Amino acid sequence: MLISKKRKTRDIVLQINGSRIELVNSLKYLGVIIENKNKWNLHLDMISKKSLKLYHQIMRTTGKEWGLSGEVLRTIYTVAIEPILTYACSSWHGVLDFKTKRAKLLSIQRSFAISIIKGYRTISTEAAIVLANIDPLDLKILYCTNRYHLKQGNPTNNCIDLIPFQLRAPFSNRLHPALSTNIESRNCPQHHRIDIFTDGSKIDNQTGCAFAAIENNNIIHSTKLRLADECSVFQAELLAILQAIQWCIANDLDARIHCDSQAAIKAVCSRYTSDDLALTIQRMVNSYNKHICLTWVKAHVGITGNELADTLAKEATKEQSISYDRRPISYGLRVLKLKMLKDWNDRWQTSNKGRITASFFPTIKNRKECRFLPNFVQTQFLTGHGKLGSYLFKMQIRQSDACVCGESQTVEHVLLYCPATLSSRTEAESRIGRSISMGMEKADHIHILDYMMKAFKIL
Repeated sequence: MLISKKRKTRDIVLQINGSRIELVNSLKYLGVIIENKNKWNLHLDMISKKSLKLYHQIMRTTGKEWGLSGEVLRTIYTVAIEPILTYACSSWHGVLDFKTKRAKLLSIQRSFAISIIKGYRTISTEAAIVLANIDPLDLKILYCTNRYHLKQGNPTNNCIDLIPFQLRAPFSNRLHPALSTNIESRNCPQHHRIDIFTDGSKIDNQTGCAFAAIENNNIIHSTKLRLADECSVFQAELLAILQAIQWCIANDLDARIHCDSQAAIKAVCSRYTSDDLALTIQRMVNSYNKHICLTWVKAHVGITGNELADTLAKEATKEQSISYDRRPISYGLRVLKLKMLKDWNDRWQTSNKGRITASFFPTIKNRKECRFLPNFVQTQFLTGHGKLGSYLFKMQIRQSDACVCGESQTVEHVLLYCPATLSSRTEAESRIGRSISMGMEKADHIHILDYMMKAFKIL
């Protein structure tokens, strides 16, 4: 296959043993269809057909008021459908620059979102995705792409490019599987003159680590270091162990290191670890000509050395200078996630669609705080698409949009002003302790949803 964006390309003749190799316009490699024009149309068609086929199979088991619940459908989408749509997206995410291809992906997601919320097909894509509480597919693809580049140490075109990260160590830097670390020893037979206690701490979002060396119940040395605020306690625990070993090597000492973090000990002692700090510790211990062992000690039980290390680690969080600034990958992923939610929120607030839904959830944060999925009745109120006079009149199903009280039967009228729902409205207001409003909050959304169910009976 000759890859080129030119309309006309020269004829290339390739032969093996006199047999000509035919040129093709596309080929499939590891589940991704690559085209000679690099347009990704065939790949998008493939994942679209595959996803829609699963969608139609799922629809045989569910309906507006029967079958699989919204929670189950959302789980199926997030664990089965979304991975299909985002597979290998780091290679083809450039198609999102084209509006038509972006709309094609969102149309697939729209079908699943409407089935999750049990809504009408006339609901907008924006409102359906918000109510279904699933990330917009185009933004999710960008997130997955940036996540891949972050883990590989490549630029992501985001603010995190200027932040140093502690990446996973490549296989070439790891210990050979045949080698044993021989670091941990619960019952070490050797007599150690020095006992070193290490600890890491995080207070007020500030991270620190420390170690204290004790000989004959006397403190002979202590070190405390501050890490970048975004660093984890796990990193602090490993850095404290690393500093203790470096001190032992510099002073040509053997020692027993006591640590109260089982996660840090397991990382250091595992031959399969990919943590750069843990691997550095392994290499230093294995190349050192004296014995250093690592043991677990229970925290906060009155052990003098452990309590001292804990105090020093807490003091280290207040140090002025930062000695270690390589953030964990988890911090970068959290930043990328927040960036995706911000972009989604900006899109939601500037859109001219789904404005009835926006009156209930003006921001994506409001929607995320209310952990529920609406049923068929609640979706009609949250979208304005359903058994409401204003909607039925708009769709030319009824001759008038009048309510039983004579006013225009809109969502706002039924929930806030209609005399027919006064009794149910008063009961709901007494439960939440305030007047009913269109906005939905985390503390009282359950009572408002229950009120919608009662108000629907008068429609």
